[in-house]
Amino acid sequence: MELAAIFGCKVGVLPTTYLGLPQGVAHNLVVVWDGVEERFRKRLAMWKRQYISEGGRLTLIKSTLASLPIYFMSLFWMPRRVRLRLEKIQRDFLWEGGALEKKPHVVNWDIVCLDKRKGGLRVRRLNSLSKTLLCKWIWRFAKERDALWREVICGKFGELEEVGNGRRVKFWKDGWCGDEPLCVSLPSLFALASSKEAWVADLWVHSSEGGGWNPSFSRPLNDWEIEIVECFLSRIQDKVVVEEREDEVFWAVTKNGSFSVKSLISILEEVRVSAFPTSIVWNAWVPPKVGFFCLGGNLGKVLTLDQLQRRGKAIVGALVLFVQDVLGDSSFR
Repeated sequence: MELAAIFGCKVGVLPTTYLGLPQGVAHNLVVVWDGVEERFRKRLAMWKRQYISEGGRLTLIKSTLASLPIYFMSLFWMPRRVRLRLEKIQRDFLWEGGALEKKPHVVNWDIVCLDKRKGGLRVRRLNSLSKTLLCKWIWRFAKERDALWREVICGKFGELEEVGNGRRVKFWKDGWCGDEPLCVSLPSLFALASSKEAWVADLWVHSSEGGGWNPSFSRPLNDWEIEIVECFLSRIQDKVVVEEREDEVFWAVTKNGSFSVKSLISILEEVRVSAFPTSIVWNAWVPPKVGFFCLGGNLGKVLTLDQLQRRGKAIVGALVLFVQDVLGDSSFR
């Protein structure tokens, strides 16, 4: 109290909220996310007062609903219960809009979340989005070497990489020449290494012709170990040390080597081969309503008479009966 009076600060109690984030409470609790769900419902209450087409609802989900929890998801892992509740809100809004009666959800939500090239509607799956936003911190940790938050984490927990001058990359223990470190992929050779903690720069010999590798082992290698040595040399022969360049991390999925949430989501999403004519249906000349119809037709989910009957809908109408009598049941279906 005295310090608060001296510094002119307010006296509060935990739990509280600071910069929109909860403080003094476990972040994996469902109750922490109640504010996000409330914002979902408030936004929907405003939209449900007016008629919005399916294409308009899809745009609103992509531009607004899927973006509301991003601030939270970029810092905390979203609990499964919260994710399922928010996705249900999105599903209901997409297929039912502001209707009072319950309408059928024509296409499975897993398909809706696929990329349009894979036969979906490219709605962000909250589970994949949550993972990628948190993974971005791993990328930033590797790239922002002078950031204060990184220094704090390194100081607390201790301390990946395209080789530059090789002074920050371990030759045997870091993943610089393949998907795995050499100590993992070639354990028998690692056991014979003279210096298991050597840096890449330590085992590179500079010369007028560019230089080469000079790894040392505790004993001469035997004839039956030639295959392992060949594998070892094939891993490192194309790698060179560039004295003028610092070691850095690059993202192999993108052309420029920089991490992006979109690229990681495309990896995490289910691969689905689809014969859906994406370029024809999803373009500026085709109304979104037609695109929705084509999507349902491609999956055999258009609400025809037999589909409605399978869903337990009682269809009674003179026009339906008349068309059935004239065209025949099979033609109508």
